[in-house]
Amino acid sequence: MSPGTLSTQLQGVSRKVRGWRAQLRLVLAAAVVILFVWLFSLVDLWVHCGRVERSVIWVGLVVLVAIGAWSVQRARQRTFTVLAAAAMMERLFPELDNH
Repeated sequence: MSPGTLSTQLQGVSRKVRGWRAQLRLVLAAAVVILFVWLFSLVDLWVHCGRVERSVIWVGLVVLVAIGAWSVQRARQRTFTVLAAAAMMERLFPELDNH
């Protein structure tokens, strides 16, 4: 296998790993937002929150969504070098190591 072909394949692996990590963070962020909405809906039913409390809850929800979006975007933009992708592959699949 030529070095150019190997480099191209490792860059493809890097893109896939970035996508998978971004998807994982997206699912986790969505789960946190859903839990937040569910929890504070129950609190509102039991306590009957007023306008100020609902505004604080709304701001908290917006902050959680913003943090989730930032985390997904950060995972999507993180770049792996070809060497980092190769090291990751060797770590995950020790049978590929030729030493």
